[in-house]
Amino acid sequence: MTGLFGSKFRFAISTLLVAVSSLVLSGIAHGNHIAGHEAKSAGSDLSFSRIDLDFILKQIKFSEYHAESGRGCEALLEVLPNAHVPWGLRTVDGSCNNLGVGNEGFGAADLEFLELVKPIFTGAENLSLPPMATNDVPGAQTSYLRGDGRCNENIALTTIHTLFHAEHNRLAAVAQRQILDEGDLGYLNEWLDTPATQGQLDGWSGLAFPISDSSLAHQAATRTGVDDLGLDWNGERIFQTARFGTEMQYNRAVFDEFVPTLSGLKDPFVSHHTSIHPSITAEFSQIVYRFGHSMLTETVDRYDADFNTITDPSARDASTASDQLGLFEAFLNPLALYNYDDALGKSTLTPEEATGAVIRGITRTVSNEIDEFITGGLQNNLVGLPLDLGALNI
Repeated sequence: MTGLFGSKFRFAISTLLVAVSSLVLSGIAHGNHIAGHEAKSAGSDLSFSRIDLDFILKQIKFSEYHAESGRGCEALLEVLPNAHVPWGLRTVDGSCNNLGVGNEGFGAADLEFLELVKPIFTGAENLSLPPMATNDVPGAQTSYLRGDGRCNENIALTTIHTLFHAEHNRLAAVAQRQILDEGDLGYLNEWLDTPATQGQLDGWSGLAFPISDSSLAHQAATRTGVDDLGLDWNGERIFQTARFGTEMQYNRAVFDEFVPTLSGLKDPFVSHHTSIHPSITAEFSQIVYRFGHSMLTETVDRYDADFNTITDPSARDASTASDQLGLFEAFLNPLALYNYDDALGKSTLTPEEATGAVIRGITRTVSNEIDEFITGGLQNNLVGLPLDLGALNI
């Protein structure tokens, strides 16, 4: 895979390779290139084969049949080849996630956590809280559209959401191209709301470049070629197919790279056991990732295309305007992503420049050690005075 920003670019953590490298090349925010860098071929990025699409479509059809039948889990038992295999899309309430007798509720999102010890709570003073803003991010004046409010929690998270959004759009076009490349009218119509004719399919002459090549020019060519056919695609099926790809990338980064890096161990996956309850204890759920707060640094670094620090036009102290953005300034402040200038009343970075700047920063940042210490921003003011995040974790 071609390096993102030439020889000067290096990854501090290999975990981000899967989740970031191909996504940046997919065109951040509206499919454009990162300003200051020539669009290059990604070589061989994730794509779908016919076997992949057949497997995904089978799962989608199981889910559609379940939803349309209105008869609960017994409807799935009519179509699943094996009730002990986790086919189909999981339901949030846990129903039908496990069809083994006695295990039907395994994996439910609303299960009560088991308790190892009885909790003991002490009283606290009553605090007068300001009214919530109409926005779901307290104190934020502007939010970016997303499916998860945490997208606006800090500009690094906003960046990751942007990357996966762009990758999802790329994979949707990849899936459509692979379906057309099959040259099978019956198969194509399984992905359409309005059946196509043979003449419409014959209008697809294919593309000259490999489907795995996700250079920006080739992405644009794929979208144009697919759109020019004027087909009435089943948006839900295409959406779920692309979602399957991005979730796989995320799981690969987390479980194959990040977790083993932390623990130094990774047991090989042997098999799926429907008799094992996957729920975790309340204590584990509250403790397991609090170590992440110890890993945070005091800044969210940003670099332009020449690896100069982004200057904050709204800095209160002009002498520190060229310093890296502080953790406090980067949180609950969505406007900081585009480097908003309060005096001019407008952003000073394009979406491409802004997202590229954050990616250059976070992929060059080495985390703090995992220990009992947290950085000053977290301890003193990030979640409001006089709240200490470390004390709240305890």
